[in-house]
Amino acid sequence: MTPAQPLSEELLPTFEFGLAVLEPFGMDPATALETLALITGSVLNLVRAEVTARTAAAPDPERQAAQLAEITRLMGMGAYPRFAAAIAEMAPRDPSHDVGVDFDRILDRLLDGLIQSDRLSRS
Repeated sequence: MTPAQPLSEELLPTFEFGLAVLEPFGMDPATALETLALITGSVLNLVRAEVTARTAAAPDPERQAAQLAEITRLMGMGAYPRFAAAIAEMAPRDPSHDVGVDFDRILDRLLDGLIQSDRLSRS
């Protein structure tokens, strides 16, 4: 929810449904609402990033080359070994790649983490 999208009668059924889905996890109502807000915000940001990427102008090759050179320089310093390892494992995205696969993986990771965190906090 943003200032441009205040709480309204149209949004309440969505919140009610989300809270009902979370009910079996035994969260108190406030925690369930926080969890729903976290999930909703994450989903909105993932979708917004994908829409932005699809509608953006073609990247400038000179700028891309400069960014790659800078990242390579920074990673070569050895000061950021964890970040360098993560970047090294990430393959460039194939244009035909199904972004739904990435979305599902990220959402599953988010939900698994929230559920595990809630269970640990109650034990």
